Amino acid sequence: MNNYREYDADALISDPSDRRWVRGESAEDAHFWTDWLRQNPDRADTVEQAREFLTAVQQQYQSTISRNEIKAGVDRIVAQTQTNRATEPAIIPLNSRRLGWMRWAAAAVLVLAIGLGWVLTRSESGANSVAVSQLSPWVNRTNTSAKPLTLLLTDGSVVTLEPGSRLRYPRRFAGNQRAVTLTGEAFFEVAHNPK
Repeated sequence: MNNYREYDADALISDPSDRRWVRGESAEDAHFWTDWLRQNPDRADTVEQAREFLTAVQQQYQSTISRNEIKAGVDRIVAQTQTNRATEPAIIPLNSRRLGWMRWAAAAVLVLAIGLGWVLTRSESGANSVAVSQLSPWVNRTNTSAKPLTLLLTDGSVVTLEPGSRLRYPRRFAGNQRAVTLTGEAFFEVAHNPK
């Protein structure tokens, strides 16, 4: 059974039951559509559009061409409409541009923070150097797929690693530093640390 609630006017025009009903060829189809419209009054405009189109085509060509020719003409128009829809340009939501800008900004802030952290750890006393050297082993992740890769770090931060990018991070963050190394592009959702 067809789910006519999801049909638009073009689909109804192509439907044999709807065509027979409009042309008055089938009492069974007329009964079906009358009942269906009673149960689905919100779809009456769509059904009426299809009915008006089929009626106009039938009146225009009623005496000069056969029903098969009408059917072929309607099929050509429907196919052309569907082809025109397929060639329409894609619509890019404005918020996706804003999100792209935010990703670049977040990545830039992270790179600056990592660089500053590196400079500070290099210039501090030997005691901090010992603490840094006692970090657990590092994890290296490279996104070799064509889609972004989402990683969950042990501190609760989420990293979306873009294709071809690499992230190096400790298995467990120690002390009050959360340093990672990024080569490429990534979006970071850093978990808040109240300490």
